[in-house]
Amino acid sequence: MTTFTDKAKPVFFDIKNDQKPLIKNLLTVIEQHNPQHAAQIETEASTWHVMFLMEQLDYFGFIELVGQHWFITFDGKDLLNRLGV
Repeated sequence: MTTFTDKAKPVFFDIKNDQKPLIKNLLTVIEQHNPQHAAQIETEASTWHVMFLMEQLDYFGFIELVGQHWFITFDGKDLLNRLGV
C-alpha cells in the first residue's frame, strides 16, 4: 500500500485557524495516551483526515512512532504550545 510519505516530499500545509483545534487535539491525545494507532484517536474528523494529519505530523518530526506507540516530540510540544487555541 502506498502512503502519503512514500510519494514526493510533502509540504506541510499552512495551518488555518479551523484546523488548529483538530491538530491540538491530536497532539494532546498523543502526549497524554501514546495511542497505538491513529484510528484510536477520537475526533469529529474523518479517519482519512486524521491519518493524513498524522502522516504529516510524523514526517515533519512533531510525533514519532516508538515500537507500536505514538509519542509527541520536543518539536511537537512546541507546536502544541504555539497552536494555543
